[in-house]
Amino acid sequence: MADFVKVINGKITQNYSSRKQYVDDNGVRYPVSIWQNTNYLKTQNLYKIQEGVMPNQMYYIISGSTLSYDSVADTVNRSYTSTEKSTDSLKEYFINDNLSSLKLNLESTNYHIIRSQEDTKYTVASAVSTWRTKIYSEFDSHVTSINACKKITDFEALDLRFTTKPDDVQ
Repeated sequence: MADFVKVINGKITQNYSSRKQYVDDNGVRYPVSIWQNTNYLKTQNLYKIQEGVMPNQMYYIISGSTLSYDSVADTVNRSYTSTEKSTDSLKEYFINDNLSSLKLNLESTNYHIIRSQEDTKYTVASAVSTWRTKIYSEFDSHVTSINACKKITDFEALDLRFTTKPDDVQ
């Protein structure tokens, strides 16, 4: 990605990477360290690109970026083109992520459930059962909250944390 551009008569004419040496209009090669010499860069009409705010890729599809020269501020700015993801795709993502978190949370206590199914004499500790019931309830509450989302700010406001497993649940 370009870090610098050359601006001539208010127009961006060329992109440069600060990881590569600079070759001026006369063919003179300069080491990579030249990109740190701001005084020299100005004499060559070279501008460091000022990065704009990139939208959160969880909620937006980034389709590209645009460079523009601002003659008033005498800067080159990068802006991003983005489109909101559909609420349906966001709901699907958040529900799947919530399901993965549920499974991860319950994994450490699955042993008790499997053993109780295989050994009729084994009883699942009440602390384990209580905690698992709470986690399932939180999962259902999360899904309800996700399905209620209508816009991106609703998704950003979601709090999909699960209760931490107590010490007495093994």
